[in-house]
Amino acid sequence: MTLEKESDKYSDCLKNVTEYFQEYCVNTSIHGLKFLGEKGRSLIERIWWFVFITASLYFCVSSIIEAYRKWEYSPVVVSFSTSETPVWKIPFPAVTICPQVKAQRKLVNFTRLILKKRNKQFLDKEENKQLEYMSMICKTEWDLIGETNFTEIIDGNDIIDFFIKIQPSFFDTVDRCYWLGKNCSEDIDYIFTPLITKEGICYSFNLLDRNEIFTDHADNTFYDKFLIPRQPLSQWSLEKGYQFGSDLDAFPRRTTVGGVHGGLELLFNLNSSDLDYLCGDAIQGYKVILHNPLQIPYVKQRYFRIGLNQDVTIAVKPNIMTTSKQLEHYQSKRRRCFFNHEKKLKFFKVYDQQNCLHECLSNFTHDYCGCVGFYML
Repeated sequence: MTLEKESDKYSDCLKNVTEYFQEYCVNTSIHGLKFLGEKGRSLIERIWWFVFITASLYFCVSSIIEAYRKWEYSPVVVSFSTSETPVWKIPFPAVTICPQVKAQRKLVNFTRLILKKRNKQFLDKEENKQLEYMSMICKTEWDLIGETNFTEIIDGNDIIDFFIKIQPSFFDTVDRCYWLGKNCSEDIDYIFTPLITKEGICYSFNLLDRNEIFTDHADNTFYDKFLIPRQPLSQWSLEKGYQFGSDLDAFPRRTTVGGVHGGLELLFNLNSSDLDYLCGDAIQGYKVILHNPLQIPYVKQRYFRIGLNQDVTIAVKPNIMTTSKQLEHYQSKRRRCFFNHEKKLKFFKVYDQQNCLHECLSNFTHDYCGCVGFYML
């Protein structure tokens, strides 16, 4: 009696499930299930609809999994907004100018040194030193002049003092300077900051003060000697922009109008007797780099040239990229980026890609060679 009752119980349960399934198939809006559970359908027809529905579910689940994986590995979506930002809410870019004339020929004649070396003529101690130092900032095919007997490590103080001594005065070569249509020639030595780069000594306009760029760990003879506090403290930050209530004269400098009269205008006057085509590129003049006022420029990044006897006008069209605060809840590994407060650098106060590359290059060079380049931290 007990076995019979249990058998009847399971039979009634299966019957109820079958009825409920048929009722669901008849009333559901999902296409295909109606034909699968509807009464009067043949077995072949039911098998066909079962295969069709199973295949559909497979592709749907596959699409969902693919979308989930894409969200898991790339949760950040970049969208472009058509809204415009007033030009006075963003700083004017820092303008770094690198003269291609590296030395006064009356002090150092690089071409003559190269020719003497190529012809295997005798070079005294001072000439060897000049050739060695100039080779660090002049592009030269050393295969054409044979082997060199240069030292491996050079004192940073000596080489920087050497560059300062031999380079023509940048401020004397600026014949005319206009900022926002106003003459700034008298303040040229104040608004331009000397900067050491792989190209030698360059000069930056609108660069923040060294105390706002570097930490106390930054050690470079040139920066300690020349990037003295010469600019006012900034009223702008990379994430928040200009401080509320700051006037239009706040630092870093910003413009209020577009066009030539809303920017920086310079007129250079070079001494042709100092041109040395073996030192540097074939095109003499200047290399100009536009970058963030918080960044130390890297000469190999995008730059443009100003040749001799040329009038060059550069139009700058800024693009602003903002990051939603909602991304802070994601792990940095998932969003593949860091917010400024999440990552700290040893040498720079502000974390961004350019500063990170500078620091990584210095660290790698030091670990691999036991020393760094004269222009590195």
